[in-house]
Amino acid sequence: MASAQSQLKEYKRKRDFHKTSEPAGKSSRHRSTKKGLAFVVQKHDASHLHYDFRLEWDGVLKSWAVPQGPCLDPSLKRLAVQVEDHPLEYGTFEGIIPPGQYGGGTVIVWDNGTWEPLGDAAEGLRNGKLKFHLHGEKLTGGWTLVRMRRKPGEKKDNWLLIKERDDAARPLKERDIVKDEPASVLSGVTIGEMAEEPPAEWNSEGPKTGRKSRPTSKTTRSKPAAKPRTAAKSRTSGDKFPKSIQPELATLVEAPPAGDDWLHEIKLDGYRVVAFVHKDKVQLKTRNDLDWSHRFPEIAQDLQRRFHGEDLVFDGEVCAVDDEGVTRFGMLQEALSDSQTDGLVYYVFDLLWRDGTDLRGKSLEVRKDQLAELLGNRPHGRILYSDHQVGQGDKLFRKAADMGLEGIVSKRRDQPYLSGRGGNWVKSKISQQDEFVIGGFTDSTSATRRLGALLIGYHDNGEFKYAGKVGTGFTEAMTADLRERLVTRESDESPFADRVTGAGRGVHWVDPNLVAQIGFTQWTRDGRLRHPVFQGLREDKPARSVKRDIPKEAPAMEEAPRKTKSSPGGERKPANGTARKAPARRRPTQHHSGPELSAADQKQLEQLHLTHPEKVLYPAEGITKLDLVEFYAAVAEWMLPHIENRPLSLVRCPDGVGGPRFFQKHAAGGTPDALKRIPIREKDETEDYLYIDSLAGLLSTCQMGTLEIHPWGSRCDDIEKPDRLIFDIDPDEGLAWSKVVGAAREVRDRLQDLGLESFLKVTGGKGLHVVAPIVRRGEWPEIKAFTRGFVRQMAADDPRAYTTNMSKSERRGKIFLDYLRNDRGATAVAPYSTRARDEASVAVPIAWTQLTPQMRSNHFTMKNLTTTLARRRTDPWEEMLTLRQSLTAAMRKSVEET
Repeated sequence: MASAQSQLKEYKRKRDFHKTSEPAGKSSRHRSTKKGLAFVVQKHDASHLHYDFRLEWDGVLKSWAVPQGPCLDPSLKRLAVQVEDHPLEYGTFEGIIPPGQYGGGTVIVWDNGTWEPLGDAAEGLRNGKLKFHLHGEKLTGGWTLVRMRRKPGEKKDNWLLIKERDDAARPLKERDIVKDEPASVLSGVTIGEMAEEPPAEWNSEGPKTGRKSRPTSKTTRSKPAAKPRTAAKSRTSGDKFPKSIQPELATLVEAPPAGDDWLHEIKLDGYRVVAFVHKDKVQLKTRNDLDWSHRFPEIAQDLQRRFHGEDLVFDGEVCAVDDEGVTRFGMLQEALSDSQTDGLVYYVFDLLWRDGTDLRGKSLEVRKDQLAELLGNRPHGRILYSDHQVGQGDKLFRKAADMGLEGIVSKRRDQPYLSGRGGNWVKSKISQQDEFVIGGFTDSTSATRRLGALLIGYHDNGEFKYAGKVGTGFTEAMTADLRERLVTRESDESPFADRVTGAGRGVHWVDPNLVAQIGFTQWTRDGRLRHPVFQGLREDKPARSVKRDIPKEAPAMEEAPRKTKSSPGGERKPANGTARKAPARRRPTQHHSGPELSAADQKQLEQLHLTHPEKVLYPAEGITKLDLVEFYAAVAEWMLPHIENRPLSLVRCPDGVGGPRFFQKHAAGGTPDALKRIPIREKDETEDYLYIDSLAGLLSTCQMGTLEIHPWGSRCDDIEKPDRLIFDIDPDEGLAWSKVVGAAREVRDRLQDLGLESFLKVTGGKGLHVVAPIVRRGEWPEIKAFTRGFVRQMAADDPRAYTTNMSKSERRGKIFLDYLRNDRGATAVAPYSTRARDEASVAVPIAWTQLTPQMRSNHFTMKNLTTTLARRRTDPWEEMLTLRQSLTAAMRKSVEET
């Protein structure tokens, strides 16, 4: 591939960067593909109005000029003229290109998001047919770019931009997207408004020129409608504009408080930021009063553009938002480390100052009413209003849990804004995560990883207490950066007050002044974190302030804090001048990462006879036999419906993944009683096979050192009649993951054409399983014949991509379509089974919508799956257990081999 700089020669040749503010494209660093490939559509009013359609590829933005703009109608093909490649930074450019410069005129960002190539993008661009999905604010679904044959005299390649027929398609008479949605997705202005009053040239000291304050042109929404800025209060109080405000903090409680005196908001997972807009200067300050305006330049610029000339102080949180609308701290850390902050948003939930009036003495309800009036209570570029619900906090909490969110924050609606932590604001958490201080690290046993694990702790009554070891959640780039930071802090002595056990050799102690955010499933009885996952560094919080957050009882209404007479924003003081008794503390709530265990299951767990619980089964991850038991206890309710009462084969590794391994399917001496037996005829004799019918049976496999569980495709009450078809998508080493994704989707589509719905599972290895449930009618020979004919037909249609031959020489560069799981005695790895692999990967059912270029077969591990399940809204295989569909004679005939 050519370098980004070489691809930008034509772009740079056409522009004089002393005269135009367009980005010069100085950086050739590629974006992280983990966040997806960017796309942007810019509306450009130059010599003629058109839309510039840009796709990130090979370190640049591949670009096409679309005169009429994109169209959602698949019957209409839009001309797209390919132009020079643009730098990645161009994706956020808005403003005026000066007259006389190339492309002189007005530019706004009409739409942006990510795109996903379907197949090999490089080959598609080269051959002139590129199919892809867009995930934007306005444009979504499938699209195709098709290159036309160049006519004599034409100097540029002409393409056609075509919308695919899918759920996002609309007839033009029903939806003309370019007319219906004219405004920028960044600033909210139309191209005419941008031309009348161009944006300020923003920097940390404020703008040189700027747009006057005015409402935007975005379509208004109800509750409440946006009002003109002139409705803002005039300067009447004469208060001096504050230089700094310590934010109000929430106290952790076990459950949301009841009653209509509380407002409830979704808990965000980002950086707390107080924004000061004063005399054309914008400052974004953290909880620790650090000025981070330079860290979030796009947000500062948006604030300056929208509120130029006003005096305002906002309280909110800067966040990164995933495709499902959930805020993710890990994504925020990646954006900061990659200096790719253009996709971040600022959720504003409080207004502390407005045009000379200090609002902190007003009630929260009054402050939020003014904030809603100011922001219009509608999405607007990167500055978003954080809405709330009055009362019914328990219902919002349950809804947040269903959506996979972190929790909710509850606030007294009648109270002023008081800096510091108190009882007016409380938080209820669904998933567990908190800040911890790094006190040491270990060396990695892997040659490709710079760091093994972090040793973390917290401050408690003057002591620095050990909370455990976290060794997952890192990328290679993260481990390199962390090690560089930590080696400069190395110390000869442990900073922890308590003795650190189980840390292993190669421990390096450090001065405890780096703060990390850690997700985890629960606290153990001895004060350690269960299944911790590194989420990122917290540079906004001082290490000395990190303490263990223990939930209190939710405040009762009669004990709700009263208004104080202290000055707005001042330190908290009891209203009567005496200390108020704090609510009694309870033991911290224990959050299971999976469904709660029944009393019977809990009893079985307690009665399990486990020898050598400290034995390490996964050395690279430090996972012990006891960890394995607790993992299966947490996922049992998801797993058991797919393995109970089925004959099993077990992959046993008594000494862990580095030792000997063997299959066991028959009962033998010493097999635990909780593993049941079923006699099965096998050739000329009958053998006792193993099966599970309870949690106790599942957990007893851990005592045997079982690291993989493989069930039959039939149940014990009728082993000759399978109830599912299993297609194993098994790629050759080094084959592109996009090929695997395409193969799985093709199997799904072909099954749908026959009338069969299917479900998807990542295997924890290198492939995928496509599984179709069927009514138990046919026996093994006809099921095997059908699946063999099905995959052979698929391979015959595309012999360069697929093979059904097991031979290594035949599989080179192809995907092996394995139908051999569909035979008497054959097995497939169970849903939620661990794998005997160094990284402790897990086979996991996923929804078809989760099958993206970022997903991999070994994406889930023992350490990250429990957190995923806690956030999961629904079971992607729930319908698998109830769906009734038959393999008909017509289906079998359609794949018969001649």
